Amino acid sequence: MIRKVSLIIPTLLMLTFVMGFMSWLNYTVSMDILSKTMLKNENSKADDIHFILETLLEKEISRIKSIYTLIKGNKDMFDAFSFYMETKKENKPLMLNKIMHVLETNYKDIDVDFVFIKDDKNSLIYSMEASKIRKEIILKNFTVSLDYEPEDVAGFNSGDMAGVVSSLILYKSEKEALYLFFGRILDDVFAKYIAFATDAHITLGTESGIIASSIPIAGRDRINFKELKKSIVDISVIRREYIKENKVVHYSPLEILDELIGVMIELDSTDEKVLLNKNREYIIKNSLIMLVVSWVIGFAFLIFVLKPLKKLQTDAVKTIFDITGENIQSVSRGNEVTSLVNFFNIMIGVVDNHIKKSNKAQKSLKLHKKDLENQVEERTAAITESNKELSLSILQLKKHTDEMLLLNQMSEILQACESEAESFKILDRFCNKLFCDDSGYFTVLNNSKIMLHVIFSWGKIKPEQDEFHHNKCWAIRRGKVNMVEDPLKDPLCPHVKERPGYVYFCIPIVAKTELVGMLHLAVDVCVVTSKMSPKEKMMYIAAKQMLAISLLEHYSPCLVNIRLLDTLKTQSIKDSLTGLFNRRYLESSVDREISRLGRRGLEMGVIMLDVDHFKSFNDIYDHATGDAVLKALGVYLQNSVREEDIACRYGGEEFVLLMPEANLEVTYERAEAIRKGIKKEVSVTGKNEMLNISVSLGVSVYPKHGKNSAELIGKADFALYKAKAAGRDRTEKAE
Repeated sequence: MIRKVSLIIPTLLMLTFVMGFMSWLNYTVSMDILSKTMLKNENSKADDIHFILETLLEKEISRIKSIYTLIKGNKDMFDAFSFYMETKKENKPLMLNKIMHVLETNYKDIDVDFVFIKDDKNSLIYSMEASKIRKEIILKNFTVSLDYEPEDVAGFNSGDMAGVVSSLILYKSEKEALYLFFGRILDDVFAKYIAFATDAHITLGTESGIIASSIPIAGRDRINFKELKKSIVDISVIRREYIKENKVVHYSPLEILDELIGVMIELDSTDEKVLLNKNREYIIKNSLIMLVVSWVIGFAFLIFVLKPLKKLQTDAVKTIFDITGENIQSVSRGNEVTSLVNFFNIMIGVVDNHIKKSNKAQKSLKLHKKDLENQVEERTAAITESNKELSLSILQLKKHTDEMLLLNQMSEILQACESEAESFKILDRFCNKLFCDDSGYFTVLNNSKIMLHVIFSWGKIKPEQDEFHHNKCWAIRRGKVNMVEDPLKDPLCPHVKERPGYVYFCIPIVAKTELVGMLHLAVDVCVVTSKMSPKEKMMYIAAKQMLAISLLEHYSPCLVNIRLLDTLKTQSIKDSLTGLFNRRYLESSVDREISRLGRRGLEMGVIMLDVDHFKSFNDIYDHATGDAVLKALGVYLQNSVREEDIACRYGGEEFVLLMPEANLEVTYERAEAIRKGIKKEVSVTGKNEMLNISVSLGVSVYPKHGKNSAELIGKADFALYKAKAAGRDRTEKAE
């Protein structure tokens, strides 16, 4: 028994060592690649959240700057405060009523969290939103100031709040002073809004403490304040991973004006951990299977190789016994090959006198040798076939790796896209790369959420129609992948009118639980897989489906980010009530048009209009009626201007129209037409009665009345006041 296994044991041990080393190497490389990929995706997600937070904060700061400029430049406000300072003590309540009237008339709709007035003793005199001030408690964390006068004012009493972006205007005389405060509060509600939009917990803080957090108060003990403070002091990004809680935390600094605050982004790594463990188990399982299979193949190979040697050894013993009558079985020592050599040495010594029998034995030996060579050739052919299968597996693994690299490359490029149109071009290019042997097309729902519009297609098979109803696709109806494996038997989607000669599947595209569109992929298995077995065909089709699903999983989050950025961009330049451009967009547009028209020596008209007796709509009826008036004017102005004209809501009930390449007479005629059109066509309903609207207008023109935005709008505003002073419902030219 020892001789039978003497060659098998060392061979199997060597095979075990080689396969074990290959399994370990495969496990190490695969897990390293997967871990790096997950870390890269996680860092990319944290950067996106940081960018969204920075964009929202910059938007709030820009809004407060605009409001500050509006209030500080208001002459009525300045006059009211000056009169208050010069009035005797017993008459100050009367002047305070005038200040309150100016505030409530001009700035009642300002989008801020608080507006209030204090005297030089820090006593509250007036508050437009007293419910938000609560009780006066000194702010402990931080205050980002936009414009403080004088410079030694470091903060103010804001109530039981976490943080504030604010501004202040100071009016003072020799003995007294008044302070007007307004601003935006940063609290837990703000942090929860960011967390809801990004699926990650957000915490804001300074070197002194936490400002705002989306983490419930009971769970904030897991916030590492030292790390948050260190990221602010060192201006660095710190990453911490908590394996037990499946949490990954990124600490990074964020600058708001001249203040540095810390941002903590807490991401849930449960899905990544589960995926990593599944891949680890999958790799270990495959390694064990490969080891067992190699053992079985090696053992079978040795048995088949040694079997002829054993038969030859038996024949040699029998030949010597027939010749000499001596049993030499006990003479055998060592392994199979050594024993066979010993037998032949003995046989040579005893067959000197038996030439004929020796020749016969040699002939028999040659036959056995030939049989052994044939068996070796057969085993060699089997090994060659196994090598081919292994090479095919390696090629498939390389193909899968290349596909994953292409998907990662697509995700990186999509992160830089600024519009859906750009993302569609990127997706088209990578569909051609990933599915170069197939055909398909990509569709997106239109604004009505009813029709699917074909954005692009590739391959030989083209869509039968450019647009079709979304209910004509089984994938959209069912809300999951719909595959047609046998086009002659399976029910086809209505948008595929003729029975195709290929396998296809439709995949719905979902972004943040919202249906976006559908991907149609056609696999021509009759041509591509003509040499495959049925099982190989099924695996081939399944691999195509999984690749298409993975492609959409990489694309959907990028599409969500692009749409979110488009929404934020639109909100930053449009007035939400009227749908017109806001004052910020107006100021940038005036400077741009002046620069363009100045080079060409052309003129530009500016029309400023104001609703007559607008306060009466709010006082006599209600604020909803006032909003309806502004909204109706916004709709009328949008429909009444040229494509090159720019209609903006300047503030309150004031509107401004820019008319490039229009002289003073054309601008005046256009203003009169608008005034008459509003009086004739625009009306609203208040308290079950129809209310007519009239406006007063002021006209100025570039470059006659000014060479910058401030001069042009100022002259138009002055002409508007002349129209009001002359009885309203009229148009006046600037002088």
